[in-house]
Amino acid sequence: MPINKRFRELREEQGWSVEDLSDGIATARSVHNFEAGERDLAISKVQAMLARMGVTLRTFAVAAGKPDEELGHWQRLGTKAESPVRMKHQFEQLAVRYREHPTDVNFYQMMVMAGDYYYAAHRNLVSDAEIEHLSALLVASGSWDETQLEVLHAVMVMLPSPKVLVLTREVLQAAITMRGWNQMGYVSAWTVITRGLRVLVARRSNYAQPLMKEIDAAGMDEHLIESRFGILLLKRLGILQDEDTDEHRQAVFAMYNMLPVLQNRHMVVYFEETLMDTVGMTPGQLQEPVPQD
Repeated sequence: MPINKRFRELREEQGWSVEDLSDGIATARSVHNFEAGERDLAISKVQAMLARMGVTLRTFAVAAGKPDEELGHWQRLGTKAESPVRMKHQFEQLAVRYREHPTDVNFYQMMVMAGDYYYAAHRNLVSDAEIEHLSALLVASGSWDETQLEVLHAVMVMLPSPKVLVLTREVLQAAITMRGWNQMGYVSAWTVITRGLRVLVARRSNYAQPLMKEIDAAGMDEHLIESRFGILLLKRLGILQDEDTDEHRQAVFAMYNMLPVLQNRHMVVYFEETLMDTVGMTPGQLQEPVPQD
């Protein structure tokens, strides 16, 4: 189901008027236009209204029926809609709220915004002590709900590699237990697992290979095509990092050639961003011969 229609259904199911739900967040007119499919709405505004209804963005995306595609749409939209300056301002507001009410929920919200800012500006808004505190909270929780998965997905890139490995392993084990009974959690967990592996591959970390082996051993449901594609891509990129040859470049480019058949724009964007993030190439450069010494 399109996100705008699912958003309207959720609002009506909970008995919210557009005016009450959007108060202080967005104009009622912009929300009406969004629900009618006439325009997009910034991810921060959608997320704020979902939070007012007690729903996380990831949960909402899964409920819309196409979790990877729909969540990816909002992540890309958020990148376009939010400037680093605006993100920093939102972080500062969340930090004040956390200082006034130091609850885990407020801390998580602050850290999610810090992670979003890090991806946009490549600068850290939080201290090492706060990152360590977050890691300790997540490890000690013993279970993974949507809020915890969302915050880990956001902050993964700020964590040191040993923490990335430990927490991704924890989520992998949780995904195995969710497989038969919690489809929403299972999908969200694999999104986080893929993010953790991507961070390690991008850093050329020695932890990437052990994690790949554990992922292979765990297995993944066939319908999670984007996550399966992401894991396979990261494997081939890891090989290309170790040995830049024409053969290995062509193996990665062959995956790029699969994408038109799948007709999934999100996967194209993911491929291009991950390729640049891990080996510093564009798809076109994969076709160029390896420079000879």
